[in-house]
Amino acid sequence: MPPTSNAPKRFCSFPGCGRKHNSQGLCAAHVNMRNRTNGAPLTALRKVRSHSVDFAQWFWSNVDQSGGPTACWPWATAKPGKYGTARWPGSRNDVTHRIAYELAHGPIPEGMFVCHECDNPPCCNPGPGHLFLGTNRENIADMVAKGRNAHGNAYPQTKLTPEVVVEIRRRAAAGETHDALGREFGVCRVNVTRVVGRRLWAQVAD
Repeated sequence: MPPTSNAPKRFCSFPGCGRKHNSQGLCAAHVNMRNRTNGAPLTALRKVRSHSVDFAQWFWSNVDQSGGPTACWPWATAKPGKYGTARWPGSRNDVTHRIAYELAHGPIPEGMFVCHECDNPPCCNPGPGHLFLGTNRENIADMVAKGRNAHGNAYPQTKLTPEVVVEIRRRAAAGETHDALGREFGVCRVNVTRVVGRRLWAQVAD
């Protein structure tokens, strides 16, 4: 049998990952993620470490608070009328208004949505008049009352509604094909796949 090594095992430096790392300090999965997301290895690794050191400081530095405490605070890179997105350290992407609410008020109860009273999707102001907690039903009712869908677009511009999105995901999970669902609801198979994979309508819970 080959001799065993007494050298200490080295683990991936990505926050929360316990896998063995390679010569770059990351496991194979996080090397691939880094290269896909950021391209430049050193820049990517600095980003991972800076988020783990003080994620809140990095997050709020990307929120425009110049209008004062009662104004909307848009996420710096969000397009007008669209939600911003950011990545929690060691986790997946999330919309920035949910991150803002959680940083300000603590964990969001399971099943609850963060809604915009100000009707401004990029806004991350966790104060009164802007973000509030609501159930899925309350979130849908708020969007319908304002004539908007989960992406901030007017309902006449889309064939889907939050209720239809929930139905598509439920039936896809039960085994119905994306082609068949697309034909029934009048959308292409690619968009059904995006809805099921939460690349579209990510804010709507099943």
